[in-house]
Amino acid sequence: MQAATAMIDDRQRRRIFGAARGLGMTNDDLHALAADLTGKESLMELTTREADALIRELQRRQPSSPPAPKARKPRQHPEHPGGPTSEQQRKVWAMMYDLQAMDTEPSGQSLGERLSGIIRKELHVSAAARDPFAWLTCEQCSRLIDILNKGYIPNVFRARQRGPKGGGRGGG
Repeated sequence: MQAATAMIDDRQRRRIFGAARGLGMTNDDLHALAADLTGKESLMELTTREADALIRELQRRQPSSPPAPKARKPRQHPEHPGGPTSEQQRKVWAMMYDLQAMDTEPSGQSLGERLSGIIRKELHVSAAARDPFAWLTCEQCSRLIDILNKGYIPNVFRARQRGPKGGGRGGG
């Protein structure tokens, strides 16, 4: 019979307060609920059985499904005067992630490094991996999008269809 008279422990108290916080209950609401269920207004006076009953009641009151996640705001890319717009930068990054997903052999370089290399090779503009768009104009970024669309993505797609190195037609 010792379990029936044992007092509430720290673990139970944390569970009670956590469940109440999850429901948005104030301290007064929690104490009122405890008083309704057990007749005791102080949580420290509860026995382990009474604490378990309070925990079950708080869990019963929890919504059956977790709240919907907050809508994620798209990342704002820094814009420079005369430089590419945030939308252009977002488009380029999306295309770079598509390229990465199509890679048959993962590259040891980060996407920023790869993008900087493409910018240097195709547009002849300095680019750093940290901020590859720093020295691009809006028009150059439009050209970069066209280059990625018409050159890089189709080439990687064709290479992926051929399979691992040398899997193309012909041979011999």
